[in-house]
This record gives sequence, structure tokens and C-alpha cells, in this order.
Amino acid sequence: MEIIVSIALFALVGTAMVAALQHMAKNSRASRSEIAIYRRIDSVLAEAVFGAGDRLPLGKTAFPADGSGVSVVVEIAPENLLDAGGATLDSLYRVRADGMLESDPAMTIQTERLVYFRQQGRGGR
Repeated sequence: MEIIVSIALFALVGTAMVAALQHMAKNSRASRSEIAIYRRIDSVLAEAVFGAGDRLPLGKTAFPADGSGVSVVVEIAPENLLDAGGATLDSLYRVRADGMLESDPAMTIQTERLVYFRQQGRGGR
């Protein structure tokens, strides 16, 4: 009887360990996917904003999936903020990026940033 009880306890502990390992593997895959999306978003934002040259590309721009399988859509629009005197700050832009893992469309990350960018023809750079 003691042997049967010990085998049952061992099986119960083994089952719990397998379930825990499966849960850890699932979380690890999700974390790697999130990191890949954030890296791709950072790369695309650097290309879209800092590689813009004299003019910031306003509107939506789609960047197809690369080797990581992440596609990104960037939307750039002027941000209408006022200074202390009530004047509009004309060099601020809202940059929104939506990154999506092609193999799992449910894995989507959205980021939004304010960027200072002086357009050529609007006071120089």
C-alpha cells in the first residue's frame, strides 16, 4: 500500500512539474516575440524619423515584415500643443507605431511618442 501511495505522489508531482515547464516555455516564446516586435519598431522609427532628411513623412507608412516576421505601420501627425503664452508649438509630431508578428496576428504592440523635428522651410533645422 505504501508503494502505491508513493507512486501516486510521484506521478502527481511529475505531472505538476511538466505543466509548470510547459507554462514557462509558453511565456518564454511570448517574451521572445515581444522583444522581436519592440526591436523592429525601434528600427523602423529610427529609419522613419531620424532618416527623414529635410521633411518628415506625414501620414501612414507601412513597413513589410523582415527576417524577424514583424511588420510595422507608422503614422506621423503634427501635435498641436500650446506653450505657456498660448502659441502653438510647431515642431512637435506624434509618432505612432503598430508592430505585428506575421505568424501570430494577436501578438500586436502599439507605441506612441512625441518627436521634435523642425521641417525644412519652417524655420530651418
